[in-house]
Amino acid sequence: SPAPSSSAPFFVFASTPNPGQWIDVSLSAIATMSYSYAGGTHTFGTPNLIVNGAITLPSGTYNNFFFPSWSPDGALIVFNAARESWRNFVDARAAGQRLMLTSADGSWTTELEKMNGSGDLNITWPHWAPGASQDYLWIVFSSERDYGHRITQANTAAACLGNGVKQCKQIWIGAIDKKKLPAAGATSAVDPSAPPVWMPGQDKDADNISPYWTLPATVVPQ
Repeated sequence: SPAPSSSAPFFVFASTPNPGQWIDVSLSAIATMSYSYAGGTHTFGTPNLIVNGAITLPSGTYNNFFFPSWSPDGALIVFNAARESWRNFVDARAAGQRLMLTSADGSWTTELEKMNGSGDLNITWPHWAPGASQDYLWIVFSSERDYGHRITQANTAAACLGNGVKQCKQIWIGAIDKKKLPAAGATSAVDPSAPPVWMPGQDKDADNISPYWTLPATVVPQ
């Protein structure tokens, strides 16, 4: 996806070493690449792998990174990390998909531990809210996790079951505390996230898997 900056446009993407891969990536790194357009010519720079190689967490060793998304100011990137190829049609949770946060230059990377919660919850498709308050940034994502007693594996709708999904995937939203983000030039970071909340208004008996934010429509006076 392109960075939200017209003065220094960059793209962030999953860079896999395996030719021909599309969504079902494995052993993928997070890369950025400059881009410019002038005189009818598109010019792409050399890819820069900013998150590459294994990351060891209490839940395992993660070496597959994908679904990156820029923060509204272009300073941060949220992405998925998995222990293996993320798509498993027998058990969608098996790859252990979790959310990670890195700086735009990859100088530090940290797990969003509180936002991820405990266990393997099939967390995917993170995206940022287009704006930010003085105190918080916001991330929306999809996950197989309990919403109290209303959405559990025991009572999930039959329509949600398939392709390894065993519980209705729903949209959740979590905060990033700006005060906990490291200063410029830092090489390490602590988890700046908070536990997420279920997004109201969803059909609890449906799979909701690819959330995107949008700005309000502008009403043109007649």
